[in-house]
Amino acid sequence: MTSEALQLTIRPKGGICIVEVSGDLTGFGILLYKLIPELINLCRGESPSILLDLHNVASLGDTEKASLVATRTEVKKRGGRFALLNISAGVARSLEMSKIGKVFRQFPSWKLRTSKHYVVASSERKRELAEAEAIAVFS
Repeated sequence: MTSEALQLTIRPKGGICIVEVSGDLTGFGILLYKLIPELINLCRGESPSILLDLHNVASLGDTEKASLVATRTEVKKRGGRFALLNISAGVARSLEMSKIGKVFRQFPSWKLRTSKHYVVASSERKRELAEAEAIAVFS
């Protein structure tokens, strides 16, 4: 079985960059760390707003978590905003176990996750709702 190469897809939406991670995540943390300056420059440079969509990520290792913290720190230094979007249960556990989960703003919010229309929605619709919520908060 061959794995698909790691891909970062950047989708600008209303002054916000949504960065979707997919493919083989081996080395994702190191790659993200190396790409921080370029990613910030692509996402409005001076005060970037970045949503990192992790719906394809099952869990995070220490390198990935360190890279997320470094990215958040660098974005904040430039007056920007950084949040995690559509995290899986595995990613949530990884962040909680390492005690860094509260460092990151996360979408969907608890309020949205417990709403009736979200609970019954398809996976694709849940991602759309979370994205819309994040954009509304960041705009």
